[in-house]
Amino acid sequence: MHISEAQRYELIDRVTHEGEPELLFAPLQSPPPGLPAGWGEILTAREPQTATLRLWNRVIHRLPRITQALRQRLQGIAHLRTEDVPESLIYFFKDGLEMFAYRGFPPAAELPTAPGIPEVRDFYSLHDGWISAYTRDDGPMPTSQWRLLSESLWPETQWKFPPGVTRLEDLAAVYVDEDQLAFAVDAARPGRLPLVCWQDGEIEAVADLWDAIDREVGTFLLELDPATQEQPPADAGRQQYLDRTLEGIAARWPEAARLGGGYYQRQWCLMLIDRAGLQSALPREELSASGHLREALDHYCRSLELGAGSTPLEILEFFGLAHVMGDAASARFLASAPPDLWADETVETVQTRLTFCLHKRNYEIAGGLVDEAAGLLEQASDNAIALRSMQRCLDDLFRRDQTAFRRSRASLEEVLIALPRPPWMALFPAFRVAALDAVASSLA
Repeated sequence: MHISEAQRYELIDRVTHEGEPELLFAPLQSPPPGLPAGWGEILTAREPQTATLRLWNRVIHRLPRITQALRQRLQGIAHLRTEDVPESLIYFFKDGLEMFAYRGFPPAAELPTAPGIPEVRDFYSLHDGWISAYTRDDGPMPTSQWRLLSESLWPETQWKFPPGVTRLEDLAAVYVDEDQLAFAVDAARPGRLPLVCWQDGEIEAVADLWDAIDREVGTFLLELDPATQEQPPADAGRQQYLDRTLEGIAARWPEAARLGGGYYQRQWCLMLIDRAGLQSALPREELSASGHLREALDHYCRSLELGAGSTPLEILEFFGLAHVMGDAASARFLASAPPDLWADETVETVQTRLTFCLHKRNYEIAGGLVDEAAGLLEQASDNAIALRSMQRCLDDLFRRDQTAFRRSRASLEEVLIALPRPPWMALFPAFRVAALDAVASSLA
């Protein structure tokens, strides 16, 4: 793994206050003495991904995105020693010339018991904290750094307490993203649901804390540069974990509804999509998968009703799912959802608005959106091929040229199928194409 002197200095500079930092890059000829179990194998392995995954195997069902990033995006490993923290592992990732690193601390000497965090010991016996080496957040915090929300986290925020939550002094943050949110547990009331606390003061219930952390961290890491194209093997344990977790989520919905249920409903929906995505690889369970998809669609609509945010591609794909399921009412609801819940400044927003306008046969507004999309596509760089293929389909539909649409639709399918994606995203390209088919059917 190559790291520039400037990048090495930047990392060392972040820990100089800990005293005498020493950074050793793997593979090492021999591991330093006294390492936690499994660390020596990682630091001496020529290919760190396999050895790292063996260490992380105990949490692979709970953190599938993070563990897939360790399999496919991990660029290298280093051992960091300082006076204050004699042992820690640095996990390196990159995006072009920019380097990212996560720091894993030694396992907790005394494994914590934390109300609201299921199976906390599984992770904290691996690392007592796994956070950005640069910003010291964006991951499960070290137990010594679990802190109350009343202690200097966003002191200007005016908190909006849901029923049953009245004191910041009771909420301990176990995951912090300084720019946006914290995941917290109610330290004064064991057994309460974990909470997501937004910087703008909103507080809502979380359906599953590890799933929430996995989506925050793993989704980011999977967007970074690949180190290998190796695909993860089928994971029957993940299916069992989801079944067990979804049963518990359903049982606790009445409690979540009192705490503000938009985030909870959205997470419930996405975990059902995960479950259906895993089932889609098993032909005998295809009909069962559709049951998970129907339920996911319902929870997605309910999350929007409760004010949870979304993205333009996501609402477009759920619009397509509604048509696959023959649920015209949900399709109409999604096409009419307030844009402030899902829109941004991207070309995806324009294409989603154009899809909805064509479905409603609002050609006057659609014409302006066709021109707007053309201008934005000239500047697009990320996913440019897929975006242009999508726009060709929409242009053909705007001209009501069904013959041309069938050709552009086939081309879009080829592009989407070729895009690499994890198992839980396997169904989404079909939903996107289904959204276009719904428009074609309405125009016909």
